[in-house]
Amino acid sequence: QPGMSRMDLLGKNAGIVRGVVERFVPGSPNAIIIVVTNPLDEMTFLRRLVMDGAAHRYGPPGSERLTRFVSEVGRDPYVSLAHELDLIDALGFPGYFLVVWDIVEFCRRADIFCQGRGSAANSAVCFALGVTKADAVKLGLLFERFLNPERISMPDIDVDFCQDRREEVIQYVVEKYGRERV
Repeated sequence: QPGMSRMDLLGKNAGIVRGVVERFVPGSPNAIIIVVTNPLDEMTFLRRLVMDGAAHRYGPPGSERLTRFVSEVGRDPYVSLAHELDLIDALGFPGYFLVVWDIVEFCRRADIFCQGRGSAANSAVCFALGVTKADAVKLGLLFERFLNPERISMPDIDVDFCQDRREEVIQYVVEKYGRERV
């Protein structure tokens, strides 16, 4: 819903926090995926987070702010986001993006500096989620350099954490997802 923060959205879908189950992912047999049982599935929840982030970064669809952005850049971020989300869905990776978002969101709440980097910067979805600072739409970056349907493999999202507080992030991930998976 427009105007809802990520935390508000997460609060309304608390099942995502409690509903962590193991599921195998191609190329990564120990990966776990957040599974949302109710009321939203993984992809629906990811789409909501991305659209909320896009509205924050670009303005909501139909807004003057978005119209100015499209006029200046020559590309509509919502078209790019729809393309990326469709590909993420088709390749079965929405849970992976939710796990990365969850870790970055934890860092934000705990005021721990973190920064996504590498080829993830080619993703408008990662930008909308707040994982990266690079606006792939504005910079005209090609998403397929990050996630390509021709060579299906786990997306590589590198996230750097503040050295002094890295252990807090590791502890959070261990507590939430289990020591055997970290």
